[in-house]
Amino acid sequence: GVTGVQTCALPISLGFKVPSDGTYKISGTLNNPWDAPAELLHVKQNDADIFTVTPGTSETGPVAFEQAGVALKAGDIIYFYCPSTVEGDGGWVSTYLTLTITAE
Repeated sequence: GVTGVQTCALPISLGFKVPSDGTYKISGTLNNPWDAPAELLHVKQNDADIFTVTPGTSETGPVAFEQAGVALKAGDIIYFYCPSTVEGDGGWVSTYLTLTITAE
């Protein structure tokens, strides 16, 4: 079943606390409609990227992503964030993220 669905503008990091041990699928769409200078969207667990996604732009539109088979433990926190590539601008880029996390 679906564990969590989130749609938001992402100017800061977003965290998901894993409810139970298992294997999960993380999917969604990502867009940077203002074409702000952005790095990748980082999906991290314990300071290591699970995977990264290049944001869509005003020209390309939202980019879909999916990562299946992600083994997680109850209480783990998965972080989602998209840092800026411009020095001194606060470090974050506002992106639109639609996120679905499903227990497999």
